[in-house]
Amino acid sequence: MAEKNYWEFLIENLDFIFIRKTVTVPAGQEVEIYKDVGRGLWFSGIVQSNVANVSIAWNIDGTDVGTNIQTIYNLGLTSPNNFYFYITKYDTTNNIYAMAWSPSLPVAFKQFCKVTLKNESTSDATITFLGYFVKVIK
Repeated sequence: MAEKNYWEFLIENLDFIFIRKTVTVPAGQEVEIYKDVGRGLWFSGIVQSNVANVSIAWNIDGTDVGTNIQTIYNLGLTSPNNFYFYITKYDTTNNIYAMAWSPSLPVAFKQFCKVTLKNESTSDATITFLGYFVKVIK
């Protein structure tokens, strides 16, 4: 029996998952947009909203990783980097605010992961989340 090549191994043992979800979140509320049990690797995520005071929280094996668009902007993280969130758009004229996270090494989870969007503003927010990760299935 021939040995499997690298690509066959990936196809048989991993699920590549892309998430695109748009939700309206009332002021002061939060919405869980993804939850999974098992093992995997987060590769990237993007949050876009019509208000700047919106947060994302990844709970990875019980540890929260996340931040707020306004906070990242105030910190001056407006250029792509390989270690934390950064602003991709901050347009106060058209009310378009976005940040991305694409770490140089994927973030592993061994038990579970959950993604929550929070609207910390005083008005409703329309938020779009894009995420990409790999789930280990074998």
